[in-house]
Amino acid sequence: MSSKPLFSIVLPTRDRPDLVRRVLESLVAQTFTDFEVIVSDNALNNPCLHEVSRFLVDKRFNYKRTLKPMDMCSHWDFALEGATGEYVTIFSEKFMLRPDALELMSQEIISSQPDVLTWQYEIFDVSFIDGLNLYGDYHPLIKPGNPINYDPVSELKRRVCFDFPLFCRYNKQKDSYGKIYSGAIHRNVLARIKNNYGRIFHPLSPDFTSMIAILNESKVCVDMNQSLMLVVNMAGTSNGEATKRSVVATRQFIESFGLDIEKFRLQLPIPGFWIGHQVIVSADYELIRSLTCYGPLKNIKLDKGSLAFWAQFDLEHIKEWEDETNDEFQILLRPFLRSLSRVRLEELGHNLKVSVSPSKNEIYHSGLKKVNYFSPGTTAESLADIHWREGFAPPRKPVSINSMELFQALEYLYFYNVHSSTLLELGKNGGQR
Repeated sequence: MSSKPLFSIVLPTRDRPDLVRRVLESLVAQTFTDFEVIVSDNALNNPCLHEVSRFLVDKRFNYKRTLKPMDMCSHWDFALEGATGEYVTIFSEKFMLRPDALELMSQEIISSQPDVLTWQYEIFDVSFIDGLNLYGDYHPLIKPGNPINYDPVSELKRRVCFDFPLFCRYNKQKDSYGKIYSGAIHRNVLARIKNNYGRIFHPLSPDFTSMIAILNESKVCVDMNQSLMLVVNMAGTSNGEATKRSVVATRQFIESFGLDIEKFRLQLPIPGFWIGHQVIVSADYELIRSLTCYGPLKNIKLDKGSLAFWAQFDLEHIKEWEDETNDEFQILLRPFLRSLSRVRLEELGHNLKVSVSPSKNEIYHSGLKKVNYFSPGTTAESLADIHWREGFAPPRKPVSINSMELFQALEYLYFYNVHSSTLLELGKNGGQR
């Protein structure tokens, strides 16, 4: 390994030592070795040093501990300190890289020298835990393709103008565009952001605030256009899911940053509307826009009417209301909804219908002939043959008769994508861009 590695993989963590161990195991298995790992432990009750210690004999792995508990954004900034890689990524305890992921990324870096390198991911649904092992279900979702370039200005406009909601099936491939979370960012971009915006991660949503700043500072953005990792889906591992459903969880999350909820809610783009994801993230967009002195973001205005259109659907997800009511928040949206022109309402209504349609890179909506039968136990290579040699799309049922162990699923992801890439002749003649 060179004195300054190609990749810095930074893992901020809190009270999830068992998952940290699995992440590190997936990194040890990488076929590309020019990387460093920084585990930053912000534990309240359950430090992970015991799980990390056996990896520290490998000098690529490093561990540090906060002196006192930090909020998420401060911890992410702290975790990033000391990263020396040319490209830097922030990891979650839920991210499990397939063994050739860094190797594929390194090849693309040589080819395109991107400011931002984004990759796709798939979900491993945990059904039960046996000791330290996670068991669950998996079936490939995304059709692998050649790397594609995406335009940072278009992404900024799509996000800030709220043509679509923050998350939707149709735009799933684009959800990670510009993010350091499921993305690797050139260190020069991060240096400019820290110099121009004061810090990399701003409250309340570090992945979104950094994304907007990154897109504003970047020219060459590349999507690997393949699933390079599994994301573990299990109860209690997502702040986002908790705050999506609970006013109580949202209040606790906001107050974890030392903010007064009553003052905070009045400063939002839609004053008083402090639940759900759309409005809170839009406030972070506005914060970054207020800090920038140049670049496309300076001239992209937040569309508050469109924001209100999508915010009303956030209310449908709330299951735990505390002392708040749905009607109170609906009233707050009304003046912003009235500001929308008939043409814009028609556009948003169309986008609402489109938003629930399949993403363009889903296997089962890629032109294959759908069939009704799938045999659990089909190998990864055989499933790739069914898809790309025979042209059939069987149902997306678990690929294993019994629940799979996490690393069995990761192995399946790897072999499916490798064989699919061969059948689809990816990479030949430089691929498609």
